[in-house]
Amino acid sequence: MSNNIIAVNEAEINHLMTDIMDYSSRVRQIFDKIDDLVNESKSYYDSESATIIRNKFNLLKENFSITVNNLMSYNSDLARLKNAYVNNVSTISEQIKRKATTIRDSNTW
Repeated sequence: MSNNIIAVNEAEINHLMTDIMDYSSRVRQIFDKIDDLVNESKSYYDSESATIIRNKFNLLKENFSITVNNLMSYNSDLARLKNAYVNNVSTISEQIKRKATTIRDSNTW
């Protein structure tokens, strides 16, 4: 029989959550910069092909917010994982304390 042990390092999860928030912010900044550059291209690149490129970009741009939202959903998932782990550890700890008290009080050890 295999006895798998799973543990969650709260500090590491907090660090990962902070990293994800930072990365998603950086990704959003990059996407915003790309958007600005494409819009600025109207001032020096004005032709039918340029309009086609900008229109294609605008279709692609809709995925930018989806990408950032997906990154943030990883952050939410980690928060739920951490909270579930903390709650389970707390519940198990309380159960152990109650059992230990019951054993102690019944003098069966």
